[in-house]
Amino acid sequence: MAEFSFDTSQALNAAFGLGASLITFDSSHQHAARGLDNFPNASVVDFDNDNTKSYLGTPIAFPVTLLGGSYNYYNDGQIRQKELGDLLLPATTIVDFRRSKIKRKTPISGGSGTVKELYGLDDWQIRIRGLMMDQDGKFPEKTITQLLAFEGVTDAIGVSGKLFNLLSIYSIDINEITLPQQPGYPNLRPFVIMAESTQPVELILR
Repeated sequence: MAEFSFDTSQALNAAFGLGASLITFDSSHQHAARGLDNFPNASVVDFDNDNTKSYLGTPIAFPVTLLGGSYNYYNDGQIRQKELGDLLLPATTIVDFRRSKIKRKTPISGGSGTVKELYGLDDWQIRIRGLMMDQDGKFPEKTITQLLAFEGVTDAIGVSGKLFNLLSIYSIDINEITLPQQPGYPNLRPFVIMAESTQPVELILR
């Protein structure tokens, strides 16, 4: 089977407006370089807790795994269970995190500014972006099928990745998945996952 490669920089720029070479981190991680053989312009850097961008100012792609296990899902209105395997997202995966404070603002009568009442912190809002393609350059049907299987579960989905662990995020809830078409790359499928952090809570009824 012939080895397939393409210009990661051009593909990321076309899909997400990221015009520089993709950089991944942590060469000691057993999955960090998986698939990078097919991306000739990618490089590997060491992870730095204080810097999630390269010296060029471009995003660093961190290995992200959706953890398998026994998950609940709906089947004809009934809750069923199914086993899912781990899904290591492509090496091109880039993750953005955003979190806001939960607070109420009360305007000051006859003055300027507001009185702020802080209640806590909201969930992390997570955007996961990347490019999917089989190693031989074929359409990534298997990866898409695995991703949609995780989208269909009704549980909190376990997640593993250094940035997730750094932010104490161990499970997420998927809100939306987008699979846009990429002009000029018929077998390349960009993906965007909009998710939020969550903590599974078990209620025991007696």
